[in-house]
Amino acid sequence: MGFISFSLTYYQKNLQNFESSPVTDEQLYKAKQLLKMLDDLKDEGYFYLCDQLEEKFSGITRLRRYLADNHVAPFEITPRIVDANNLTYSDERFDLETMLKSIGKEVQPQPIKDLHPFIEELINFCEWVGYDEDTAYVFLLRDTLLPYIYFSAKGRNRIYPWLMGRKMLEKLTGQEDVDEVIRDPLLEALEEENVRTFRELCDFSFPRIRKNLEKYPVVTAAVKNLLSKIREKRIVVVESGCYGTFPMLLAFFDPRVEIRMYTAVPYLADVYSDRLFTKAYENVRLFETLYSQDMYLRYAYFSDNRFFVEKCNDKDVEEKAMEEIRQMLF
Repeated sequence: MGFISFSLTYYQKNLQNFESSPVTDEQLYKAKQLLKMLDDLKDEGYFYLCDQLEEKFSGITRLRRYLADNHVAPFEITPRIVDANNLTYSDERFDLETMLKSIGKEVQPQPIKDLHPFIEELINFCEWVGYDEDTAYVFLLRDTLLPYIYFSAKGRNRIYPWLMGRKMLEKLTGQEDVDEVIRDPLLEALEEENVRTFRELCDFSFPRIRKNLEKYPVVTAAVKNLLSKIREKRIVVVESGCYGTFPMLLAFFDPRVEIRMYTAVPYLADVYSDRLFTKAYENVRLFETLYSQDMYLRYAYFSDNRFFVEKCNDKDVEEKAMEEIRQMLF
């Protein structure tokens, strides 16, 4: 069971349910979320699922018609001030942790031209994550750059910014889409009727993740080395959310790991349960597309347990990123 096959089955079942059942506010909200998931994928440049849904059973047309017939507007897609495809980045590579600490210390309060309405929500998320004794906090960037700086500015230690994502796995292995070997077992678990809780998700998916990772020893070595440097009894992994692919990768390798995500896709929301700040999936792109997190830095390479990044050359992106950081801190 892969992402495409799972998604086709999931959307088809939900469409049949929408069209054959009495209309409720709960159903309309879910339909909006399902359409938003597709709009978010297109915004990221992924069109294959949308094309398959439309080709096989007019999935997008039927979703939009269902909402329109009930006088409900889809969730909006937030526009950006620059096209990410046209951005260029510095040739110089910077140590990620050093750079973020420097930014946190050097940024000064000053009037902000354009207050971002989501920053207050992000601060509330940080406070929900909490800060406990004998606990390490791993922030999975890029999406949690602002929460990391927020924790750092408050003088909190035992915090780690790890730029661990699809690009890291691709560069470590020389192959694309390696993250699927982690995410696919999570989707396979949802096909099992007895997988209803987070513990059951782990019990089902971890043996499959273990087998899938046998082909990628470089990934296993990198993750184990990073985790081995953390001495605390608990490790809280902080991420924006959706699937929990990389938090689950860390949880697979270390029983100390606990997960704190902003949200998740609708079909994983109940499984992650109280590990989520909110089930309002429709807000996740507001979290992920802040300029400081989406465009300001990008992954360069990983070496000796350190992440290195390149900085965006676009002045508009830098200005927006600094404004978001100021708003987060002051």
